[in-house]
Amino acid sequence: MRNARALSKLKLAMNLIRVIYCRMLRILGMGRKARKNDSLPGSLDMLILRTLSRRDLHGYGIVQFIQQSSENGLLVEEGSLYPALQRLELHGWIDGKWGVTSNNRRARIYKITATGRKQLAVETRKYANLTLAIARVMGAE
Repeated sequence: MRNARALSKLKLAMNLIRVIYCRMLRILGMGRKARKNDSLPGSLDMLILRTLSRRDLHGYGIVQFIQQSSENGLLVEEGSLYPALQRLELHGWIDGKWGVTSNNRRARIYKITATGRKQLAVETRKYANLTLAIARVMGAE
């Protein structure tokens, strides 16, 4: 009986994660403009910081990495990306320098800073706590 109950809670938590994932799709621009209440605050910033923690990239490379690593589940629009990059740079969490891409095009290459790595850890903990709290509410009997 205990195992069945644990399995039921696990299934509920997985369904919740799917719901949150679908919300993130709307946040990041999937065919319609996200309304103010559709977003999980800071999720795009967290995804950009996570991407840059793996390698330095230009804006289009960041979009491609997020799209490919989410198996086309997350699509970041330029109208969301570039203001987020500017905001992260103003906070000192990323640093952008002009460089040349693999296609010999001039582009701004972004890298995460030490402060950005600390912020990524903070954002990751907040996100984990949020999803756990929601899962608890959804699993409450």
